[in-house]
Amino acid sequence: MDPFISYIASFFAFWLGSVVASAVIAGYKKLSVIGFTFLAIFTGPLALLIVLLVSDGKARISKTTPSAKNLLSQLSSLKE
Repeated sequence: MDPFISYIASFFAFWLGSVVASAVIAGYKKLSVIGFTFLAIFTGPLALLIVLLVSDGKARISKTTPSAKNLLSQLSSLKE
């Protein structure tokens, strides 16, 4: 096989692998799978790095934090 064709095939396989890995990791993190798939199609391994660095889609503020408790008490006092 021609070395150039082998190089192109390896590059395509690596690019396709990064697209699949980006979609799987985005799904695991509850992020937009379609969005990261399209991003990975155009940016390849860069999208894989981005999806690894982005935090998961879960909310970071819980009802037990002091600021959330304060906000909830202020809202309940406004209703009364």
